[in-house]
This record gives sequence, structure tokens and C-alpha cells, in this order.
Amino acid sequence: MGTQWGVLRNLADTPLFVDSRASRLVQIADHVAYSVFRRYNTGDAQYFDIIASRFDEADGVIHGLVHKHSERYSCTCPACLSRRLGRPTPSDPVR
Repeated sequence: MGTQWGVLRNLADTPLFVDSRASRLVQIADHVAYSVFRRYNTGDAQYFDIIASRFDEADGVIHGLVHKHSERYSCTCPACLSRRLGRPTPSDPVR
């Protein structure tokens, strides 16, 4: 029904644009987005390394962090490595 957990009934979300000073959850989302941006766009993993272990993982595959690029099999980032080395799931492409 759209997710591996079935139908999602409750989502914690702010349905509008807010200044990050107005909500602690938005501040956290800003920090996560900034750390991922720095990791993949500039190669600076200083902030990303702090949160990398917090991404959802099942059977050795990190979910919620995907690296879209053409050199998937040569990339050593956590997202690509987990998909190469983790246990394949039905939603993973053929390796």
C-alpha cells in the first residue's frame, strides 16, 4: 500500500513553510539536510559522520539515504556500500 509497513496513518509534519527558528524539528531537519549536502557536494563528512549511524537500516541496507549517480558500483559512500554489501531486498535492483 505504498510502503513496506503498509498504510501510514500518522505523519508528524508541518504542512507549510516555516522559519527554522519556529520549530525544533525543522531545525533538526535543516541540520541533517546540511550535513548530507556537505558530504555529497563538497566531500566534507565532518557533520555527516555524526549522524550517519542514525539512518534507518534493515539487513545491512541503509534506507532513507540514497546516492543517485552513474558510478554506483565504484562509490564508497555509506548509502552505496550498504546496497552493494547488504542483503538484497525485493525492492533492490538486480546486482
